[in-house]
Amino acid sequence: MKFARIMMMAVAVLVLTGSANALITFDEFPMYTVVTDQYAAQNVMFAGVTGSAPILYSDAGLSVLSPNPPYAGDFRMDFINPVTWVEFDSGFWNNVGAGIIQVYDPDLNLLTQVTNQFTYEDLGFNYEHFSFYGLGQIGTVYFSSVNDPYGAAIDNLDFSPAVPEPATIALFGLGLLGLGARLRKR
Repeated sequence: MKFARIMMMAVAVLVLTGSANALITFDEFPMYTVVTDQYAAQNVMFAGVTGSAPILYSDAGLSVLSPNPPYAGDFRMDFINPVTWVEFDSGFWNNVGAGIIQVYDPDLNLLTQVTNQFTYEDLGFNYEHFSFYGLGQIGTVYFSSVNDPYGAAIDNLDFSPAVPEPATIALFGLGLLGLGARLRKR
């Protein structure tokens, strides 16, 4: 009976951790908060690249994550555990192609690079939506607005953790079988 409960709990944990995702709206902290590891519990950390760590800034009354000083420079987000997809809204660029977004795997190999297709005026001061999936495991996303000092803020960050590989699931299952056998002997 104990073994059956342990197996049910283990399967539930595996299913829940494999399908969970996290929406970050950047509304959790006050304006001008420097953001580095505040979202580590949700699997993501932020760092400045050419300047200071990114900060929370207000754009049309919404909290957004922006380079520090606001909208000028580069920043990156690093996933503590790789993710399989990531999406967010980004923008406030003055010129098409001025914002560069690069997506890297956990070993910092470039997976893809895109640029903005719209300006803030094109979108009525709204942000452009970016979605990355089907690239394999994603470890880092890099934002550059060095060609446009008024871009690179992001909002509504959403992502999903990488699904465990079959070998990991098999090892997990073997461990559970061993635990069950040990409990059964008692």
